[in-house]
Amino acid sequence: MSSYYNNGRSRSAQGRRTNASGGGYYSNGGGRASGSGRGRKKKKKGSLLPLLLLVLLVVIGVVAGVRYFTARQDEEQLRLQAEAQEQQNAENTVLAQDTIYEGVSINGVALGGLTKEQAVQAVEAGLGLEAHTLTLTYEDQSFPVSLLTGSDLASAVEEAYAIGRSGTREENLAAIESLKTAPVDISVEAGYSLPDMTETLNACAAAINADPVDATVTGFDVSDRSFTFAEGQSGRSVDEQALLAAAQAAVDEGNLDASIEIPVNEVEPELTVSALEDKFERLATFTTTTTSNSNRNTNIRLCSEAISGAIVAPGEEFSINNLTGARTADKGYKDAAVIKNGVYIDEPGGGVCQVSSTLFNAVVRAGLEITERHNHTIASSYVPLGEDAAIDYPGKDFKFRNNSEGPVAVVMSFDEDEKKLTASVYGIRILPEGVTLDLESELTETIPMPEPTYQEDPNLLYGEELTVSEGREGSKVKTYLLTLEDGKEVDRELLHTSTYPAKAPVMAINSNALPSTAPNIPEEGDGALDLPDEGGDEGSEDLLPEESGEEPVFDIPEEE
Repeated sequence: MSSYYNNGRSRSAQGRRTNASGGGYYSNGGGRASGSGRGRKKKKKGSLLPLLLLVLLVVIGVVAGVRYFTARQDEEQLRLQAEAQEQQNAENTVLAQDTIYEGVSINGVALGGLTKEQAVQAVEAGLGLEAHTLTLTYEDQSFPVSLLTGSDLASAVEEAYAIGRSGTREENLAAIESLKTAPVDISVEAGYSLPDMTETLNACAAAINADPVDATVTGFDVSDRSFTFAEGQSGRSVDEQALLAAAQAAVDEGNLDASIEIPVNEVEPELTVSALEDKFERLATFTTTTTSNSNRNTNIRLCSEAISGAIVAPGEEFSINNLTGARTADKGYKDAAVIKNGVYIDEPGGGVCQVSSTLFNAVVRAGLEITERHNHTIASSYVPLGEDAAIDYPGKDFKFRNNSEGPVAVVMSFDEDEKKLTASVYGIRILPEGVTLDLESELTETIPMPEPTYQEDPNLLYGEELTVSEGREGSKVKTYLLTLEDGKEVDRELLHTSTYPAKAPVMAINSNALPSTAPNIPEEGDGALDLPDEGGDEGSEDLLPEESGEEPVFDIPEEE
């Protein structure tokens, strides 16, 4: 209780002190409230502004500090990047140089800054080696070989150049840097060695090597129908391995200017006379029948003799025109019918197309390669359509290439009594055993005979027509090459196509003749017609065999 009141008194006394100085309780209370309020407001205004200024200054200072620090960091980063780039550029320059790095030597010869070629010269100069040359000889031929100096110098220079280039970028840089404190010296012994011998060996082979020559057929004796043979010749070949060994031995022994004889091996021919005789056989033969025309048969005999016994080497081409040349009267050829521009005329050499056609049939059955063949413009009767071979010097020729492994001989025989012409081909068999070739031709088109053409003949009467030349139908033929095994067909291929053109008949008339000149036509039963002779007597060269009932003197159309 006393405490409570003491407190009260205390407040009351305080109140009174206030009142005494302030003039009344309420007024004092009010004044206190008013005065106290104004005092606090003035104090607030006086303390916040400096604080705000202080905060502002701190913020500005912090920002400036951050910016300064950041700027310094950026500058440092740029400086470091520039230094790193400069360092990398310097390293790239070092790694890109094409010379041996400083700190590398061979036999004490410093090679830093030298190319490989310069390094070889520098070390060779230090070795003091002299030039030496081996001489390879064969008979009167010689081939110099300059020795290389420095023994393993080339490999030593490669080793020197590889230092600082054989690892990763970091490893190479480390190796280059280490050369500054730990130089590398490579040792090489002075000596001599052979150069690359490829070019020299090729030169030796080109000058010395010779292919062997096989035995061959040299001719055919018509009298006893026998062949003559010539023995082959051995070849020679440089023994390159033995030559290299001899050259190396001379260097190893110190014979640095030695003369070395080139070893040469003898090469025997693959085909000897005995082997050729065993393999040589008749590959094919073909026979046709001639006529009784003596001039024509003379021409056939002369042409046959000109080519009989011809020897065709492997790969060589046979040509009838090359063997006979122009078939002229000076060579004994007689006038006989030949085909010129689709009509028959008499010229020296008529009939020789039967020789080329007969030979064609033998050659193709032997398996040889036909390189030139022409069909006639008028079908021949001695061989089927499509199986003829026309010749006409110098334009048309019959040729074949010897695609066998040995020589080929052509043999012609003509029996004038029997009128038989035979072509035979001898050589080394091309076809497998049991395989033969044959021909078969197919008429694919018949070309109609054109309408007649007319020419004037003032000697004819009104209404008369004279046959100047007969017309004929034409034809197109496909000829197939048949392959037979034991007589049975196993393959056929188109060999060639032949076209025999049609020809219009040529008639003679007199378009200017008057009707009054017309010939009298006898009444029926008055006798035979009085018609002019049109020629074409028996044996005429213009008749084909099927047109005459008897064997004509010349009935086989030819180009010659």
